[in-house]
Amino acid sequence: MIEKERHIAILGRREAFHGAAAGYHFGHDVVLLESDSFDVLIDHVQSGRAAYGVMAWENSLAGPVPGNQERLRLSGLHASSEILLSINLHLAGMAGTPLSALREVHSHPMALKQVSRFLRQHPWITAVEASDTANAARKVAEKGDPSLAAVTGQAAIAQFGLALLQPNVEDRRGNQTRFLVLQKEPPSTENPERILLTGQPDGGLSSLSGPLAAMHAAGLKLRRLDSLPDPDGGWRYQLYLDFNVEGRMPWQAVQDWLSEQLPELRLLGVFPAGKTYIG
Repeated sequence: MIEKERHIAILGRREAFHGAAAGYHFGHDVVLLESDSFDVLIDHVQSGRAAYGVMAWENSLAGPVPGNQERLRLSGLHASSEILLSINLHLAGMAGTPLSALREVHSHPMALKQVSRFLRQHPWITAVEASDTANAARKVAEKGDPSLAAVTGQAAIAQFGLALLQPNVEDRRGNQTRFLVLQKEPPSTENPERILLTGQPDGGLSSLSGPLAAMHAAGLKLRRLDSLPDPDGGWRYQLYLDFNVEGRMPWQAVQDWLSEQLPELRLLGVFPAGKTYIG
């Protein structure tokens, strides 16, 4: 029996990009627990069925994955690593099908955002959302309908025997997705290079100007800031802050600094800079 420490929860099928990211980070001898949704992925880690989860966080073209910031905040899990995956999206379908014969293209919503230019240039093709890029390819292969195609990766094209109709249909080359590795226990990092924070400062965004300037001078560089409505309403907003640590402060000093400068915020994750892999 394989130990639970080698069980990794991912979204969708292993041939999709989550599977590729998990394989690069953990090796290919782990057990991948395929999940129908991000909520199921998180539940696998919370319940202990998986030691870790690999969850897409943001894409360089399409931005943050909708809902995942809030999912991480509410889950009680911690981000302990990041994985950067170069995303190559291909149009695949039945062999010999011209683009003029296509009527539907299936893929995950985030992938469809990354091929918006292709969809605008081919307005007769309707975009249809799927649970992940690999399941989109599987569905197209099973139906065998030449009017259907999938936007997917090379692994899924090979797995399901589809033909490559047009390579690299993403809007721009250099497209990357950032994945986070999730775990139940707080990570231990002596020299973090990435920090994720969340909270509701009493003064809102205006109360951050002074602390952020001081943090910037100390080497904590704000990479992005997102503000989402509080689910409880009341015109309050949940803030999500993503920092690059460019100084070399010891982690304890960073923690002391954060607790002093931004006491209303709590950590979602702390980890070293991730490696970039080819999807």
